[in-house]
Amino acid sequence: MIADPPVPAAEEVERTLAELRVALASPQKRQRPKDVLEMDYQTQYLRTKLWREIKQRVLTRDNHVCQSCGGKGNYVHHLAYSRDVLEGSADHLLATVCSGCHDLIHFDEHGRSRDLQEVNRILSKGIKQTDIPEPTINLNRIMPLEVPEQWRRMTSLQQELWHKRAQEIWRERLAARKKRVAKRTRAT
Repeated sequence: MIADPPVPAAEEVERTLAELRVALASPQKRQRPKDVLEMDYQTQYLRTKLWREIKQRVLTRDNHVCQSCGGKGNYVHHLAYSRDVLEGSADHLLATVCSGCHDLIHFDEHGRSRDLQEVNRILSKGIKQTDIPEPTINLNRIMPLEVPEQWRRMTSLQQELWHKRAQEIWRERLAARKKRVAKRTRAT
């Protein structure tokens, strides 16, 4: 016959519970790799102070101008992922791009990732698209303007041209509406 294990004293149980409560309440330090090549790019590297400093330096160097389309740039694209680039000693291998160019550079029209060689070829060639979809304006809605479904893949330059065209259409339709109202009030 096997004997039952001894029951711990109430004080011992309370002490153990108190230790567990303290351990659970204290913030856990995550072990982060110190080497940039060992970090997960998305979840670790892009969240480091080092990357924020490098990104700001490159955006400032490029005057926040997209190096692909010439519009407003807000992303920094890596031309390489080597140690010297990730540690910030090869800024010439980083380029400011807008969100649309960043998407066009990294993904094809079907959403498939491009390889690094193709990515760099597209960036070096530049994306100088100026064609835009015609804005749809509805003066009877609270939000009369909706961005087109391809907005994410439009370059900063295209988005700027689209906004200018939308403003033109808005002013034209508003002027036409005022004319119709004025005509109706004169007629009555």
